Amino acid sequence: MKILVLNCGSSSVKYKLFDMEQKSVIAQGGVEKVGLEGAFIKFTLPSGEKVVVEKAIPEHKTAIELILSILTSEQYGAIKSLQEIGAVGHRVVHGGEKFNSSVLVTDEVIATIKDCSDMAPLHNPANLLGIETMAAILPGVPQVAVFDTAIEYQNGRANIKSTAINILKGFFACSLIGVVPVELYKLCITLQNTFAHDIASLAGANAAQDIGQLCSDILDAVFDMATGSLGVSLFSLLALIAFAYCVVKVFFQNIKRGGILLIQMTVGALYMFSVPRGYTDGFNQWMKQIAALCLTAFMQTTLLYLGLMTFKTSMLLGLGIMLAANEVPRIAQQFGLDSSVRVNMMSVFHASTTAVNMGRTIVKAFK
Repeated sequence: MKILVLNCGSSSVKYKLFDMEQKSVIAQGGVEKVGLEGAFIKFTLPSGEKVVVEKAIPEHKTAIELILSILTSEQYGAIKSLQEIGAVGHRVVHGGEKFNSSVLVTDEVIATIKDCSDMAPLHNPANLLGIETMAAILPGVPQVAVFDTAIEYQNGRANIKSTAINILKGFFACSLIGVVPVELYKLCITLQNTFAHDIASLAGANAAQDIGQLCSDILDAVFDMATGSLGVSLFSLLALIAFAYCVVKVFFQNIKRGGILLIQMTVGALYMFSVPRGYTDGFNQWMKQIAALCLTAFMQTTLLYLGLMTFKTSMLLGLGIMLAANEVPRIAQQFGLDSSVRVNMMSVFHASTTAVNMGRTIVKAFK
């Protein structure tokens, strides 16, 4: 028995043909840019070779007819005729509260999918076109609808208790978005000042000196910049260049980090809608990035301060510590603490669709 599975999106139709006796995929591919300029079908041959055919595809019905013609063609076909297809499966986004598992497509099921189109306006109508087209081409062949919402029920995310807990998580997440980054960064600055004070005390130096004052003292004492006579030593020139590189790089990295922190606070607002739905991966990643930003800022500045304190007595050792400060973000990344701006696109997608659908529901309620 061979089963064809279709996933009709807003502007695409993806497919796979399964041989259930061999438990293998014998054909797969998809049509992209349906109804748009530059439409094409891309599919994989049994040999693994990928083929792309460009063709005008004005609607989903044409896309499905093209897929079926490819499946039965002499050049690319995986089956001799459409009669070999024993069943058709469809991915359907929203089935409402009525369906908590896959169902055999009937008139009642089609009516329910239509009723739920407001909750998935981009996908449910396209899913219905796939069902109706296959019913016309292969009448009598059973069709099964597999709902995204049914998967949510099976995973427990549609359970009332789980939903209530996720909503509470969402409220807590909203309260943390603007507070955690600021408070955590303030904590790191406080720790940084404490460490700098303790390092200065151990070195017997002036504990009130900041990084700017330390740099000025080093330029005057080590490189004799006050008199303007650096000397002709190549080592002194290289040391001055390395010294400036380390200080300037950490300085601008901290400025950039402040900007990234503001961006992350904006990005965090995207998870206001995804966390209540149970999609917490993006928010967890966001929290790790905030922690990474603050930790790297603390470690970099503290190591730079330590390097500056050491520079006067041991130039090479001081430069080594300062260069090590520049590698802190890369080392943190190796331990899973990424301080760059990366967004979990799946969470953004869920958050955006939830916000759009919620907006439409509110607008309809006031009409």
